[in-house]
Amino acid sequence: MIHPDDWPLVETGVADALVKGEGFDLDVRLLDHDGQVRWTHTQAEVECNAEGKPLHVRGAVADISQQKAAQETIEQLAYFDPLTKLPNRRLLFDRVRQAVAAAKRSGGCGALLFIDLDHFKRINDSLGHRAGDQILIEVAARLRAQIREEDTIARLGGDEFVVVLHAVANPGAIRRAAYRVLERLSGNYAIAGHPYHLSASVGVALFPADGDDTTELLHRADAAMYQAKKEGRSTVSFYQPALQNAADERLAIERGLRAALIDDQLELHYQPKVLDGSRIVGAEALLRWHHPERGLIAPGDFICVAEETGLIVEIGAWVLDAACRQLAVWNRDRPPEQQLVMAVNVSPVQFRNPDFVACVERAINAHRLEPPLLTLEITEGILIDKVEETVARLAELKALGINLSIDDFGTGYSSLNYLKRLPLDEIKIDRSFVANLIEDPNNAAIVKTMVAIATTFSLHLVAEGVETTAEAEFLHALGCHCHQGYLYARPLPAEDFTRRYCQETP
Repeated sequence: MIHPDDWPLVETGVADALVKGEGFDLDVRLLDHDGQVRWTHTQAEVECNAEGKPLHVRGAVADISQQKAAQETIEQLAYFDPLTKLPNRRLLFDRVRQAVAAAKRSGGCGALLFIDLDHFKRINDSLGHRAGDQILIEVAARLRAQIREEDTIARLGGDEFVVVLHAVANPGAIRRAAYRVLERLSGNYAIAGHPYHLSASVGVALFPADGDDTTELLHRADAAMYQAKKEGRSTVSFYQPALQNAADERLAIERGLRAALIDDQLELHYQPKVLDGSRIVGAEALLRWHHPERGLIAPGDFICVAEETGLIVEIGAWVLDAACRQLAVWNRDRPPEQQLVMAVNVSPVQFRNPDFVACVERAINAHRLEPPLLTLEITEGILIDKVEETVARLAELKALGINLSIDDFGTGYSSLNYLKRLPLDEIKIDRSFVANLIEDPNNAAIVKTMVAIATTFSLHLVAEGVETTAEAEFLHALGCHCHQGYLYARPLPAEDFTRRYCQETP
């Protein structure tokens, strides 16, 4: 039988055709005897008598159910996210344009809520992508339960969602709605029968106040979301014009870094490690970026972006290779007892990369280095996250024969329990403790404790940021004999370091 919803269309179309003595061409939705929906396509011609009255109808009916299903599938793939069944970016853009146009006509307002789950990558890394997909499906369900029927929820990709609030009474109502979304998404999610706590960061852009272009509004809501991340996550941040400048700068840095890797704009500077105030025993490789327009850019201005985008993995591999290559050159003619060592900083993102151990091994083998001549410096923050995995990764690195150092020791999450479990060779005293070492008895007490810790665990000790002879002598008296700092040299390009310390064969 013909589905009731379709009868008015069929009835009208056929009746009009019969009255006019014309044919008709209709798609009709039917219910078969099992109650299943089927589609037919009917083409017919009307044969009339001399007075123009219909005599009979001649035509054909074809089952087009498969074609209709294929068409629906294509539309679903084109406009909806296959995992969460939410609108995708393409449909989102259309909905935003409609919402902005309606707000302009009515003089009202609306908002874009840009939502990013906090630390979602940890779920994929630790529990697997299937668990991550379960979380995303649950997030979509929670958003559907929270948002009004007339509003739009979309998934941009990954763990990023956008909510379009249509025709909201005032900005205060938008703020309340944003915090309700945040509260709804924060809490425990069940994965394989176990609770997993999750939170979100929300950035808000208002329309038309913050703009009327869809792409512009998304960028501004995204910038506000990054501000929420900086404010500690699990919060809501509203767009401010200054945020867009920061977002534009971040995007420019990301694009510039991609070009820097291709165009050979990165280089290493080297700061010497000095033993007993005079003997050069090695160097720390420090990354610099020679931007074609902005000149020399220090790591503090681009490393965070490199980590957020994942570019740090490729950059870190380049640093390892370049540092090992340079060390091989310096040590080529040096006797074994006077070989220099090279320290290379490792980002937490780089450390967690599955290919990291293999990357280190490739760099060592490519330049035929003796592994103990390479020291990897890790931060204390690495030690508290996924402890068992961290211990296993450090053991793999240690099995290569390299040395491992904790950088900026004492500024993060120092624990004697970590020190006794990890295969470490060195700890570095942060420059913040070296500064005012002589004037501040607290700093002196901290350094003295670090010397005792290093002695207890048989660890090498290096002090960073040594700038005066008095500081060097004080450190030496406390038992710390290896230093880095401006007292000895600023970080130097390879040519200058070579000329100053490696020009003549020892």
